[in-house]
Amino acid sequence: MTRRGRRDSEYWEEPEEEYYENEYDEEDGEYDEEEEEYYEPRPQPRRRRRARPRKRRIWPTLLMGCGLGIFLVVLAAAAVVFFAIRSIPGVGSQNGLGGLGTINNGTAYTQTIPIAPIQLNTLTQIQICDKIGNVTLTTSSDPNANTITVTATKVVQTSSQSQANQEFQRLSVETQPPTTLTTTPTCTAQTAVPTATTGQGTSNSTLTINAIMPDVSNMLHGASDSINIAVTLPSNLVQQAGPGLSVLINAPLGNITMDNVSGNLQVKASSGNIKISHAVIEIGSHIETGQGNITFSGVLGQSSTANGQTARYLFQCEQGNIDLTLPTTTNVTVDANTNVGTIGGDFHLAVQNSNGITTYNGPLSSTAGTPPANLLLVTDVSTGNITFHALQSS
Repeated sequence: MTRRGRRDSEYWEEPEEEYYENEYDEEDGEYDEEEEEYYEPRPQPRRRRRARPRKRRIWPTLLMGCGLGIFLVVLAAAAVVFFAIRSIPGVGSQNGLGGLGTINNGTAYTQTIPIAPIQLNTLTQIQICDKIGNVTLTTSSDPNANTITVTATKVVQTSSQSQANQEFQRLSVETQPPTTLTTTPTCTAQTAVPTATTGQGTSNSTLTINAIMPDVSNMLHGASDSINIAVTLPSNLVQQAGPGLSVLINAPLGNITMDNVSGNLQVKASSGNIKISHAVIEIGSHIETGQGNITFSGVLGQSSTANGQTARYLFQCEQGNIDLTLPTTTNVTVDANTNVGTIGGDFHLAVQNSNGITTYNGPLSSTAGTPPANLLLVTDVSTGNITFHALQSS
């Protein structure tokens, strides 16, 4: 058998069968030339050789599968967080994120938690922890007020009043004083920053408010429940505390509103707006939200010194806008950055843009003189705008 062409050819050539020119006569042992015949074998069809199957590369398939799996996991997680946030009563009406509201088909029921007025002779620290719900901290306009008032409102989304009453039992609020907390606040890891004048507050000068919501780690369970906390401080107590007051507020899912409260502010939200008005914030203050807007109107206090180190007022936002209203006499160096957005306002800053990232580093006001060394106003946004407005004198 012979093979035509190269070894890797796809075809085999079948050899032709040999034939005899003269047929041999077995009876007489002779060849019969008269009866010679030529026998040509029937042509055999050529058989096609099967091509060897190519090995498929598995890496592209694996990479595509992994990429698709990661995309689906991220999409599912985003959907869970999105629907959980949207189902929080009372949060979406103020957050400015497209009017998030409840998607639960039930009815919103509310219940006020009775909390007795709190008496403190001095106040050095305020700590408020609320996992889901809005937090409001203000100073009373009544000059005769001498106690701290705390109003806590439970909000649940159910189909009936009886179910709401059962859900209300899961929610509670503890304050210290007058009682001692039985549950460790969720935001104790973020200890209030000691001030230069008072240091860390003592138990008889610290107000702690802790909202308790069991099973809140499961975003889908209890996501339609929230606790809104409103605290009103007497004006004489706030004035007595002065710039030494340390305020820590942690409200991951909710809006934070502060009015006429000054001091060292450590305010953090994950999804919600932060609005601070008529305030004097001290060096070391940190205002931060993940998704939401930050609005500040007030003064940057300089009652403490940085002891030669860089001192900062820090405003941070992942997705949202930062809007600061400050006096034209504010003498500070601005370090502003937004990855996707603009920097502008009333101070006519000479911003720079490189590869889509907008930055500014320099004095806030060109008429305020040379800023103190190592004193920075830091504003950092991933996606959003930064605006500096001039505070109009009244």
